[in-house]
Amino acid sequence: MESEDIAIEAVRQALWQIDETEMEDVSRLRGLGADGLRNDEFIEVKHNRRGLPTSINLDANEFERARREQRRFVLAIAYNLDTDLQTKIRFYVDPLDVLPKLPQTSVSLGGFKSTPTLEVTFASLETNETGQQAD
Repeated sequence: MESEDIAIEAVRQALWQIDETEMEDVSRLRGLGADGLRNDEFIEVKHNRRGLPTSINLDANEFERARREQRRFVLAIAYNLDTDLQTKIRFYVDPLDVLPKLPQTSVSLGGFKSTPTLEVTFASLETNETGQQAD
């Protein structure tokens, strides 16, 4: 079983223990911005096999869902998933409000096909009949 599947199942069981409300696993639906649905809440599950992570990243869909839903968005962090450890789960309601934002150390760039640029094209190397590079 994959770490993500283990984490989602652990979160599902933990939520059931809290108030006997079922969480629907929607992690296979791309673009939703959440891994689970429970009543009117969106649950995003992050995980770490050993120890509580020092930070996590939200992708664009997760961030937008958290921004839009606010208190209806819950970040669940499942950690210590290895079998020799005691699994723990932390729940953060409205994580964009309650957790500090950390400065990014990288920037993603895109638009390579649509942005004007200078492009240099090299001629392909010719090969002779034996497959060797010609001099």
